[in-house]
Amino acid sequence: MRKSPLILAGLASLSLSATAVADKPEHAEKLDVKPVKTAPVGHDRPDDGDRGDRGEKKGHRTHWHAFDVHGTLVSQALTVNPDGTVDGTVVVKTSKKVRTAKRGPKTVVTKETTFTLDDAKLSVKTDDRTGDQKVDLADVRAGDRVKLEGRVEHRHGRKDASTDAPKVELRRVKFDDPKPAKPAPAPAPTPAPTPTPGS
Repeated sequence: MRKSPLILAGLASLSLSATAVADKPEHAEKLDVKPVKTAPVGHDRPDDGDRGDRGEKKGHRTHWHAFDVHGTLVSQALTVNPDGTVDGTVVVKTSKKVRTAKRGPKTVVTKETTFTLDDAKLSVKTDDRTGDQKVDLADVRAGDRVKLEGRVEHRHGRKDASTDAPKVELRRVKFDDPKPAKPAPAPAPTPAPTPTPGS
């Protein structure tokens, strides 16, 4: 009896599958083989201890926020540069109302803070106190109003372990005359005496 080509092809495929099953290692279905992840070409993966410039963990990125200070000038040690900017330090007294007790009255708390300026723009709007027909840093006096403008570093996310104060970059300082004193309230008029009947 002659076997057809289709029957021969079926027998050959069955013999190949039986050989593959015989060569399969015992408990091979239980093996947990995962592909190894490799870094993309051209990107060196930093060590665990060094995250490189890609570097800060999510939630620990540094941002900069606008920073303004209004207060009264205590003293200043500024030097004017050839381009008109100033370098040095400024001591500013600030005050704000703080409630020290829950539901208690607010009290005014004052403090003096020293700020360092580097290539900050200068603006002086005081009177010409030196009489030299120009208004400049020489006309600034203690007690003048001062305003500092710049930016302050802020770190988002969980608190960092370092206790360093945030960085402050000051770009402009403005001086102005003190606020005029408020006029004293006028005394209340004295009511005229009421005439008594029969007088």
